[in-house]
Amino acid sequence: MGKYVLITGTSGGIGKAAALRLLEKGFEVFGCDRQPASIEHPHFYGVTMDVTSEEAVQAAFGRISAVTDRLDAVVNVCGVMFMGSLIEEPAGRLEQIMRVNLLGMERVNRVFFPMIEKGHGRILNFSSEFGTYAVIPFNAFYTISKHAVESYSDGLRRELQYLGIPVVTIRPGAFRTDMEKSIEPIYKKIVASSTHYRSVLEKMEPVLGLGTLILKEPDVMAKVVVKAVTARKPRNVYSCNHNPAIKLMSVLPGKWIDKIFYYLFRV
Repeated sequence: MGKYVLITGTSGGIGKAAALRLLEKGFEVFGCDRQPASIEHPHFYGVTMDVTSEEAVQAAFGRISAVTDRLDAVVNVCGVMFMGSLIEEPAGRLEQIMRVNLLGMERVNRVFFPMIEKGHGRILNFSSEFGTYAVIPFNAFYTISKHAVESYSDGLRRELQYLGIPVVTIRPGAFRTDMEKSIEPIYKKIVASSTHYRSVLEKMEPVLGLGTLILKEPDVMAKVVVKAVTARKPRNVYSCNHNPAIKLMSVLPGKWIDKIFYYLFRV
């Protein structure tokens, strides 16, 4: 009997890299996205799926169930990021990011759970290094969504342990992906449009370049995904390539973190 895995976000760097690695390991891979990756492989199935739509996810379930009635793993890579001020961004911005990063993940896991249960499979939820670290000013939308993913994964794991189904949280750091490439143009846009923080944002902008110094290729993260999918007893959390400065700062008391950001970037 074949081994089947569903991956969301396969049009992106990490999702596609994970699909390629799992295909190498002999898995049948359902690569899901609004525009799935084009992978020429006899065991890859590109499935069009918008995680923000219940109807679209149910339709994808129908297409996949025509191939198999069980899954060995669901890997929720799909995600988006925004940057901006919590008081200056247009209405609905937080809702928009939560619809993908949290609610889309919940929808996929809920709809495909019968296949996971039948296959005695596991669920991998992608969070981020920002899922547990300190909130950086003007990156709160993304961080809020990833903190929510952490709580969702903890709750799901503690419920599904009674059914013998592992739930794994994946916390990637910085990788060479389209999401990473989008940060600079997004940042320039919010600097230009800000009415309260333009000077602060301009002072913070050089810090963005520091993150590129630790970028790794998506395949590094893909190898971690393979470990989490194939381990007999997977860990609760797998982390990869975290920013040591953010990690170190996050252990400080909240008031200290406030002061660090204030004094570094005040005008």
